[in-house]
Amino acid sequence: MFAGSVFDWPPKMHINQCREVFDYIVCPDWEPYGEELARNTIRYRILLDSGTLDKSKGSHILIVHGELVKYGGEISPEEEEELEKKYPGCFYAPVVERVIVIRKFSTNDDNRRKEWQVCIIYNL
Repeated sequence: MFAGSVFDWPPKMHINQCREVFDYIVCPDWEPYGEELARNTIRYRILLDSGTLDKSKGSHILIVHGELVKYGGEISPEEEEELEKKYPGCFYAPVVERVIVIRKFSTNDDNRRKEWQVCIIYNL
């Protein structure tokens, strides 16, 4: 079993992040590293919420087997590929969560009501 019988989602984990973790576990496309990705995703959320991450040590963190391994900075695609080879399923993510807000406005002719919609996407 991945998380045990007493598992509880981190309180601030957004529903889309929970779905992502669930997909890592059940979707065969993520084999053989799905559980590692799920574990590291949950740990990342816990670390973000803890307020203990130190931006002065680096802009990103490397999480392997659910543990914070080291701080670092921006990396190139080649460096990212090397990390994935060395630590399959690792998580290299920003110390500060990036939230992107997308606003989609739909304005129609005057006979129809003007509508707008806000969608928040959480980047990990």
